[in-house]
Amino acid sequence: MDLIDPAECKLSMERGIGLVLEVLFTSVLERLQEVVTAMPHEVAVKDERDNATTYIDLLRRAIAMSSDLKCHGVGRGTPVCVIGPPTIDLLYSVIAIWCVGGIYVPVDHHLSIENDLLIAKNSATKFCVVSAPDLMDFALDLQLDTVFYCGDMVYAEGFDEVEKPLSDDVAVGLQVPSPDDTSKGVMLTHENLKTIKPVVLQHSDWLSDLALFQILFALTSGGTLILAVDPISIDISNIMVQQEITITIATPSEYSTWSQQSLNMLKHCKSWKFALSIGENMSSSIVRSFTELANLHGATETTVACSVGFVEYREYAADKKGVLVPIAGPGIGVGYFNSEDDKERFHTHPETGSKCFCTRNWGFTNDTGELFVVSRCLDESIAHIQGFQVELGDVSRTIVDQANDSVLEAVVI
Repeated sequence: MDLIDPAECKLSMERGIGLVLEVLFTSVLERLQEVVTAMPHEVAVKDERDNATTYIDLLRRAIAMSSDLKCHGVGRGTPVCVIGPPTIDLLYSVIAIWCVGGIYVPVDHHLSIENDLLIAKNSATKFCVVSAPDLMDFALDLQLDTVFYCGDMVYAEGFDEVEKPLSDDVAVGLQVPSPDDTSKGVMLTHENLKTIKPVVLQHSDWLSDLALFQILFALTSGGTLILAVDPISIDISNIMVQQEITITIATPSEYSTWSQQSLNMLKHCKSWKFALSIGENMSSSIVRSFTELANLHGATETTVACSVGFVEYREYAADKKGVLVPIAGPGIGVGYFNSEDDKERFHTHPETGSKCFCTRNWGFTNDTGELFVVSRCLDESIAHIQGFQVELGDVSRTIVDQANDSVLEAVVI
């Protein structure tokens, strides 16, 4: 017996359907090629030392590097780990991976060997690109047998044909923490990544969803990407003023730090037009600091910001048995690298056939169709601090473990 009236169920599902926008390109690479054709000599990327490259040079160098990858056996569907501080050369390698139809898998060399080794094993690859020669030994320690230093990659004649990615080809494997203190790789397709000339600050760690969003936001719109290689040691506000940044994508805690440390400098950044927030809930004090602040905080594990106006979004609720009653659509990732979590978290909608992700959040829809999230699943509360994801459950458990029985229970908020 259906506990929910069919008419009410249908109405709730209709309320959960957002705007659907037609996108005329099938992949990020195809869109980048369109931008290169339209504005080949515009600046695509610049770092804080004013090293710059144009769109045409970006694509030419990426194709040359892709021929080197292809010559060594990298092809469609091959994961390639990318390690090192963000440089223009390393960005070339990301585009090069997509030119051969490969999967970009960022790895943080600041983490432990054990953690990164798990990422490498989950991606099931032997290929790696590093941005500095001294990281080649680090890559070998991760059992990545074929390591390229991006500065030494050369054109290989006969291997320069660009593989046209399909919408459902996996483009990225992003690592996210899980409650058992391990990392899991979320696989994103080119369709997941489809999103007048912005100047975008790229300051976030390349392992994070923010970095991917910053890079693609700039390069697929014909804008300029400004690389802030070490955002901890440099003055972000000074870079924003000097490079005339127009768009920032950051966490609320980062915006709070910027406003507390460099408010007077930020007031001189007259080019700054859009501030986008992601990764954490916004406090009222942060909102008051801006004339307008757009909240991109999304609920699904696309990990790329995807909740602007609920474009390409579907929302459903599920009962305790997991039956969909009335989040789905092109924004949903295709699953995790080598993980049993797929069966539990990713589903196919029985009527539409679209991919659904189970957030395991608790909530309800009211009479006007608004979705209220009441609580999150235990041990899945995550805070983003300076671009890093921190599991609040891990912090509370560590407090109890290290308290020598003087603390029985801890709550971190």
